[in-house]
Amino acid sequence: DVIPQVISVVKHAENSHPFIFPTTCPVCGGEVIKDEKLVARRCVNTISCPAQIIGGLSHFVSRKAFDISGLGEKLIEKFTELEY
Repeated sequence: DVIPQVISVVKHAENSHPFIFPTTCPVCGGEVIKDEKLVARRCVNTISCPAQIIGGLSHFVSRKAFDISGLGEKLIEKFTELEY
């Protein structure tokens, strides 16, 4: 693997503008908050956000968790579309 080397930081590029973080989840429209202790911003709709359901189930069936072979993210997405 190649690890890139950072040579310098460009603080003000010609065509740059500040990034505005979203305030609503692009998947479910729920509120997005930033925890003071964390860097990440998260959707607060933990129960019915399809992206969070898919992510949680994908982790649950992954090799590092229950190691359920044959049940991948694409199949979980199909189940989510069918609403279980």
